[in-house]
Amino acid sequence: MFILFGFGKQTTKNHGKVEQKYCYHCHNESAWDLMSIRTWFTLFFIPVIPYKSEHIVKCPICNRYEELSSEELNTYKGNAVEGSHASIPQQAKQTDTSGLTETQKNYRMQMQAHKEAQKTREEEG
Repeated sequence: MFILFGFGKQTTKNHGKVEQKYCYHCHNESAWDLMSIRTWFTLFFIPVIPYKSEHIVKCPICNRYEELSSEELNTYKGNAVEGSHASIPQQAKQTDTSGLTETQKNYRMQMQAHKEAQKTREEEG
């Protein structure tokens, strides 16, 4: 009898945007994502038992992340904005992004920030 099992299958859940943060890796400021990552024991390629769980906030531009403690997780979960972009600063607001890749979403966000900066410069001078 042949039984196939393994370790290391990971699943992620994006809880939404949490706050506007500056990324020291890519030098951009954007709304970071709160994510949960679970690592599973698998049986016949089917995730059966989770054996590791971690929570992170991730830069949407360069994917650099910071791991969170339990206290930080509870604070961020209260601030997570999943469907509505009402409490996210103007720079991070986007139009309908369903079906877009992360690169396309990042491009839209950067273009919007560029247009706003250009508009501000025109108003000042």
